[in-house]
Parts: sequence; C-alpha cells; structure tokens
Amino acid sequence: GGGIVRTVEATRAASVEELAGLVASRLDEMLLCGTTTAEVKSGYGLETAAEMRSLEAIRQAAARHPVTVVPTFLGAHEMIPAVTERGLAAFADVFCEEGVFTVEESRRILLAARAHGMKLRIHADELGTTGGAELAGELRARSADHLVYVSAAGMKALAEASCVATLLPTAAFYLRLGRF
Repeated sequence: GGGIVRTVEATRAASVEELAGLVASRLDEMLLCGTTTAEVKSGYGLETAAEMRSLEAIRQAAARHPVTVVPTFLGAHEMIPAVTERGLAAFADVFCEEGVFTVEESRRILLAARAHGMKLRIHADELGTTGGAELAGELRARSADHLVYVSAAGMKALAEASCVATLLPTAAFYLRLGRF
C-alpha cells in the first residue's frame, strides 16, 4: 500500500537481510501455489546502492530457496557495470513508456546491458503505444511485458524476433488500463 513512492522509500531504508526475508516470503507463497521458477526484479531503489542491496537480497533469498530464481536488473545504464561486475543479474529490463524511458533511452540502456553480457527484457506499451514492442523485436529481447497498447507493427516485430509476449492482465485490471 502507498504506491511507488512509498515502495521506493521502504526499499532504500531496508537492509539486505530485510529485503531477502521479504523475497523469501513471496517465494514461499509462490511455491505453495506450484510455482517452481520465478523472475525477481530490482527497480525500486532508483539509486545504485539501493539497487545493489535489492539484487544482493534476491541472490541471498535464491540461495536458500527451492524456487529457481531468475534475477533481473530494472534500472539505468550507469548502474549496469556494477551489477555485472558482481554477477547480480542475468537480465536487464527497462520501462519503456511515456514519462519514463523513451524508445531511444531504452535502446541505450538495453545496448549497454547487452555489451556487458546481460540478456534483454522490456516493459512495453503498457500505458500507451510507444514503440516498445518494436524495439523489443529490433533488439531481439527475450520478452516484452505488458503490451496493453501494442500496435500491429509491434506484434509483427515480436513474432519475427521470436520474442515472448508476456501479458499481465491483473496489472491491467488493477490499473484500469485498456478497454476493460
């Protein structure tokens, strides 16, 4: 509760141990529902130290849990060297949306991630048609998430690149996006 601002504040204030405990409790719930593999993303620290703590917490929780965890860094390009030097994430993700990262900014972040050996994911076309799906196809990202407002050209680009379209209807319903 309290929205993204409250989550950012809580993430920045939490220790690695506190964050790892929170991750582990969510993994416990997922395992009870039959989930055996989960992607866990950083992204609510919005500064290097907080992002590193989040990713370290993901690593600690994963090390002691039976659920297979795929760590993903959701942050800005200047943090990527620190993430990869410490081996904290297999994937990089970017929130390509109006008011967040433009297609060109997203391209720079994802290309920096690829140059550092990370695999690519993208949040695309959730709040409006931005061209994020087309970028996912162009860069051959492993997945494009949300896609509430994906264009026909975006769908074609995803298909041609064999990029997984990850639809998250609960998020769209909760945020009252699209034509629901």
